[in-house]
Amino acid sequence: DFQKLLESQGISRELLGRIDYFLHLKELSEQTLRTILEHTLKELESKMAVSGLTVTHDKTCVDYLLQKILLQDLGARSVKKVVSQALLPIYYNVFSKKPEEICLSEKLIQNPELLVNSSSAVKHYIKKN
Repeated sequence: DFQKLLESQGISRELLGRIDYFLHLKELSEQTLRTILEHTLKELESKMAVSGLTVTHDKTCVDYLLQKILLQDLGARSVKKVVSQALLPIYYNVFSKKPEEICLSEKLIQNPELLVNSSSAVKHYIKKN
């Protein structure tokens, strides 16, 4: 019984008596986390569109961020944290460069300075005015 297990871990009966229900949640699958991540990225893309910036992402972006999420082993909580940490340097560079369109990829996340450089090698990452 779950209540006896908690008592054996030092949680008092008084505290346990105040809890009406215990809910056991299963670990999220990799596919479920991928779906949550893709939904989070689409929300972010919609918010950026209001600012006049078209943001898209490719499979390498999702795969890279998903691996970081899985390493943290915090389930869905880590999705927004990982996305924010990974994309903050990119958005900092975006607002200094002011492109119309940007495609998020693993390479761009690992090298946000690509947005500052204007070489032809990065044209598939950023389309300027």
